[in-house]
Amino acid sequence: MAELCARIADDRAAGFRPVCVVGTAGTTNSGAVDDLAAIARIAHEEGAWFHADACFGGFFRLTERGRAALRGIEDADSISVDAHKSLFLPHGSSALLVKDRVRLGDAFEIPGAAYLPGFVDEPELADFASYGPELSREIRGLTAWLPLKMHGVAAFETTLDEKIDLAHYLADRLATLDGLEVVRQHPIHLPVVIFKLSGARDSVLNAELCELVCSRGNVYLTTTELPEHGLVVRACILHHQTDRTVVDRMVDDVEWSVRVLRDKEN
Repeated sequence: MAELCARIADDRAAGFRPVCVVGTAGTTNSGAVDDLAAIARIAHEEGAWFHADACFGGFFRLTERGRAALRGIEDADSISVDAHKSLFLPHGSSALLVKDRVRLGDAFEIPGAAYLPGFVDEPELADFASYGPELSREIRGLTAWLPLKMHGVAAFETTLDEKIDLAHYLADRLATLDGLEVVRQHPIHLPVVIFKLSGARDSVLNAELCELVCSRGNVYLTTTELPEHGLVVRACILHHQTDRTVVDRMVDDVEWSVRVLRDKEN
């Protein structure tokens, strides 16, 4: 927050007007969450728009732990969410939520276009051509509305809670393996578990660890980079069918992969 205030002060001193501050409500990279309440307070004090990037983590607000982690997001002026991430829906199910939809009309409405039909100026009528850069689009909202109507919100809340539990379970199990280190880089995080070979900043070895685990064909992991740790291995538990059996199999594969790497070094 001190850095944010300093950047805003620098901009003003340089003659610029800071117009927007973006807070992250769960990074896709590591699941970390910004202090959204503090960002909201600073942004509003400075007269700047506060946007919350909740594409990865937004729907975890359905859960009690998610609401605690995302405290302050309710003060955002706009929020972006990807239902194809934390609502288990087909890819491309995204949304932008705004408190004042008149602002979207002011930004995107195309007045005086003779080829576009006129619409009645009714507050409840949503002319989507005036709320974004796309003049036409698929009915993407249907892919979110139908599962919620069929299964109810409680089903999604239960499943998201399970993913948080599985992430804690995975982190605890990985922490017991010799030669492995779980990176706990943030006090508040969503179900992404980051780990690496103990004490290793060797990108080649950690990348090889990831490839060995994936070569078993049971789970799919990726690598990512964190400033303090270099290249690390990333496990994202966000598939509706992932359960404890899958996590246990992954731990077995990680343990086997660490053993293979150790034998190669010896």
